[in-house]
Formats: sequence, structure tokens, C-alpha cells
Amino acid sequence: MFKNCNKLNIKKITCKLTLLIFYLNKVKNILSHYTYKRCLCLVSVGYINEQYIYIKNKKKYSKEFGVCVIHYNIRKNYLNSKLSVLFYYINKISIINCTLLQLPLPIHLSFKNLSNIINCLKDIDKMTNKTHFEACTPLACAYLIYKESRCTKGKKTAFFGKSINVIKPLIKIFTTEKSIITHFHSYSKNSMCKLECIDYLFVAIGHPEVINDKYLLGTKNIIDIGINYYHNRSICGDIRYKQVRSNAKRITPVPKGIGILTVSLLFYNVLIT
Repeated sequence: MFKNCNKLNIKKITCKLTLLIFYLNKVKNILSHYTYKRCLCLVSVGYINEQYIYIKNKKKYSKEFGVCVIHYNIRKNYLNSKLSVLFYYINKISIINCTLLQLPLPIHLSFKNLSNIINCLKDIDKMTNKTHFEACTPLACAYLIYKESRCTKGKKTAFFGKSINVIKPLIKIFTTEKSIITHFHSYSKNSMCKLECIDYLFVAIGHPEVINDKYLLGTKNIIDIGINYYHNRSICGDIRYKQVRSNAKRITPVPKGIGILTVSLLFYNVLIT
């Protein structure tokens, strides 16, 4: 997943996960006499370009592993109350094993209110606080770092962004691993000048190509979590990849970066529910 030095590592990691999911699915089918089926209900609101890539990948993976995907694409002008009714019925349907609310949501919708309605037993991406699963995106980032370097104790780790679903869980994970944590967001003063000599930088801002090469001198490993559509409808991350890759030791590209591993972990959760 890291480009440049370790281009093939993402293929190895994804292949291992793919094999694990395949054999797990096979074992479940044997145990259930080939009658047990997994069903994922995917709910998206409106048509947001960033959502389309993830939905497309989820449908692709579902065909590979024999998971049924029910996709509800709700109109953008739907209110919280109407979505609450939808989730109420989804929770009642026994054939649906897993539920996922696709992010990002339109501005007028409250993620906090909607996440409380999702059945915690069907939640596979930490939408609710009661589920025993971890959020897939931060878990994918931590998994990648663990596979690459094993130990992050004492390493300078910086996080850029204020996402509750991605950055906050990542900070918790790396604090537990005794990393030296620095957190930047839109209200941080002179944050860019402090991004030098960082061992690991995680970026999840949600704006296309915000960070360029002059701010990242000496940064060794960059994980670009953002995914955006630029003006010419090309897909890009939060970092100017072409400028930054010459300065960084390793960097994850967008697309075909951390998103692939996220979807793999998501389907792993689907099959162990």
C-alpha cells in the first residue's frame, strides 16, 4: 500500500486477507450445510462522489465472497426522522446480518442521532458505541503500520484532521502503543511548520491536495486517508502526491491505497458476525 519502496506490500497484505476471508466463508458454509448466507445492508444518502468509489468496491468484494448486498440510496433531502424509520425496519429484518451507513453524510443530517438507531449487533464499522467491532479505516491504518514496522513505541506520530470516526480512534490506538502524539486540525496555529521530522503522518482532512511538499520535510511515512474528486473529476487524496512522494520515504496513493485494505477488513467483519 505504501508506494515507492514497498509497492508490492499492499498486494501481499490484501491477498492474505482475501485468503483468510475465503476460507472463513468456506468453513461457515460447511458448518451451516451450505444454507447460511451473509447479508449486508448498505445505506447511502444522496449522490456524493466520494461515496461512489467505496460503494463500488463493496459490491465488487461481495460478489467475490458470496455476500448479498442490499443497497438503499436515499434522496438527499431526507430528514433524520425518515431515515430513523428506515433503520427501524432494517433492524427488524432477520435476514440482514450487517448494517452500514455510508459516510460522508449531507450537512443537514446528524451522524450522532442516526448512529444511535443502528442495531449494535449488526454494526460492523463502529457506528455505535456498543458494538465489539472497531472502525475499519483506523484499523486498516494501524494494521498497515504494524505490518511495515511492527513497533511504534517512541515514534513521532502526527495526525491531521478532526474526524471522529477516523482520527480519534487512531489517536487512541497509537497512544496505547506509546507513540509520541501530535494532533493538528483547522484551528491549530502554525501547524504546517511543525510537520517536519515526523515518523508517521496520518492525513484525513477531506479537501483535495491541501498539503504539499514544502511542509513535509523529513516526514518518513505518510498515510493519506482522504479521498476527493477534483475539478476535472479525477480522484485524489488530501496530499499532493506527485510533489510529496520525492520527499517521503513511503506514501500511500489515492486511489488504490488505504481504501482497499479498509474494504477488506470490512468484509472480514461481515463474515465473522
